[in-house]
Amino acid sequence: MKKMFSIILVIIFAIVVFCFFDWIIIPRMKAQQQKQFLIIADNVQANPFKKRLIEHIAQEIAQKNAKIEVKISDLATLSLPQLSARVSPAQAPTVELKVKEWADQINAAHAIIFVIPNYHRGYPAIFKNAIDLIWEPWHTKPVMMIGYSLSNEDGINFIQSFNDVLVTIKTEQIKPLIYMPNIAQESTLNPEMQLAVTCEINQLIDSSNQSNYFKKMKNAITTHLLRIILKFINRKQ
Repeated sequence: MKKMFSIILVIIFAIVVFCFFDWIIIPRMKAQQQKQFLIIADNVQANPFKKRLIEHIAQEIAQKNAKIEVKISDLATLSLPQLSARVSPAQAPTVELKVKEWADQINAAHAIIFVIPNYHRGYPAIFKNAIDLIWEPWHTKPVMMIGYSLSNEDGINFIQSFNDVLVTIKTEQIKPLIYMPNIAQESTLNPEMQLAVTCEINQLIDSSNQSNYFKKMKNAITTHLLRIILKFINRKQ
């Protein structure tokens, strides 16, 4: 009877400790953590609508969480090298300096937002090259995608093909992927577009809160507590 009572006490203690970390310590650490969201686009300055869209995204994020720093990566000015390796970066990471710097940018980001034009029912090669240059930094990264077209071009194939890439590189996609057809350069975001972007940003922020660091911390705490319980039970036996 005493053994059973002691085991129950240890289990209760373990549950209390886990809940304390899960409900109090970890949320406080998340709230204090400075985050970085990376917007990836191309030729930002050349398209007034794209520039306004990115500004709107940055403002929305700032309103939701002032601790999130928004950075913009313009692929047109990055001058990333063309992928020419004989094997995929998944097997042999590229050692070029610019690629390493690009990987550092992705690693530093807690979430990523792609702003991509639809050209002939597909996305520009500059985006595919930027993705293909690296492999592991994309894994489990929360990703939001906003596609647009200057014409009334169908975006189904465009969205699906890019989504397939996001799945392959093991990102966490925020669904649904947004597509804005028939956008003129002087266009402004209409209320429907604004609402869609706002909803996606909310999901992105929530997803970024479940970062690998905190998942690993919770798993480590759980594993450690289970080991303590098992050791205690074995001793009592």
